[in-house]
Amino acid sequence: MKEELITKAGGEPGDLFREATTVEFDDFAAVGVHLWVQADQNGFLRYPSEFFDRLGIDRVAVDRFLAEASTDLPTLKAEVAAERARTGTARWAFNTLRRWPIVRLDNGQWLVLRLGFAIQRALGDATYWDVRNYLKAEDRANGSKRDEGFRGCLGYELEANVGQTLGRMFPGSLRTRRLYDETTMQHAWTKRGKKPSVCDFAVDCGDRWLLFDVTDRRIPEKLINAEATAADLDAELNLVLTEKKAKQFSSTVKLLTNELGKLVKSHATPPEVFVCIVVTPTGGLGWNPAIDTRTKELLAGMEVLQSANVLPLGIMSVRDLTEWESAVENGRKADSLLTDWRMNGPGHSFERALLEMGIPLQRSSWVQNTAMRTIGELVDRLQAHGMD
Repeated sequence: MKEELITKAGGEPGDLFREATTVEFDDFAAVGVHLWVQADQNGFLRYPSEFFDRLGIDRVAVDRFLAEASTDLPTLKAEVAAERARTGTARWAFNTLRRWPIVRLDNGQWLVLRLGFAIQRALGDATYWDVRNYLKAEDRANGSKRDEGFRGCLGYELEANVGQTLGRMFPGSLRTRRLYDETTMQHAWTKRGKKPSVCDFAVDCGDRWLLFDVTDRRIPEKLINAEATAADLDAELNLVLTEKKAKQFSSTVKLLTNELGKLVKSHATPPEVFVCIVVTPTGGLGWNPAIDTRTKELLAGMEVLQSANVLPLGIMSVRDLTEWESAVENGRKADSLLTDWRMNGPGHSFERALLEMGIPLQRSSWVQNTAMRTIGELVDRLQAHGMD
């Protein structure tokens, strides 16, 4: 499947970024991360032009990052005003500042307006749209489907990353196995060559099973800006939660209830409780009481996931996953955290549930260690070029 997506896209995501921007993604991202390192280590948010000459990064990539992530003050003011007029709000213009989080000052210096937005510009949705906009233009010109392939590749990678997180949390193999992916479940339950519809991952927690399905869909701007109608919200919920996803969960629940022995030989009785979670990317649909209420209404109308042993469907972001992993690292029981959340405060976000349980919001050790290794490598590069 991944190979087919790569072929459709015309390359892997890194290749496509290089084609769209003419620079390597690692070099482009490293400029933004360097800014974060300097702010973290020295408190710097304003930089002279000479700073960028000494990063030890391909100068073409540095110039490309600055061209994409910065603008002058008059242009920024005009773009903020245009976004406010377009969205009908006078209170914020997040997309403009995410697009250009750095201002070029008249004296030749560069000012970071918001550090988090600068990192997002290097690693997040704005960069994602740089590639997508390029591929969409290619598709219009050539009748290809490269953008569709690119989105498929990123979805595949997101699903793989979620699987790796779950694998760290629920290790085991053979008789001690607890984590089952879509391929394994389909292999166990295929009949006469027909593969069943199942979710992406299932975790065996004894009498409870945790079910996960992953979506790479970003939330539309009109939902962020409160411009969406009730029909728009329903359409988004159908895409993310209440159509294909809910039916995949329902099918998985039925198979685990009626044919568990084909998947897990050691189990004699079916699970008593199912927890169903859709995992969204950074920038994906969030979770709140309004989303929870409407999701329940739609599922009730579809007569899907209505069994008493299926807890209310919910959303976790990839950030929520690593906070969950951190809580488990600190002695909390993984399945109990999700079960308590979906039983006692299903309308609230997972982060709020953790706070109400007295659990601090922090990244897992794996995420923190990975970040520290990256920062260490960048600091070494800076020092090699005479910078502190």
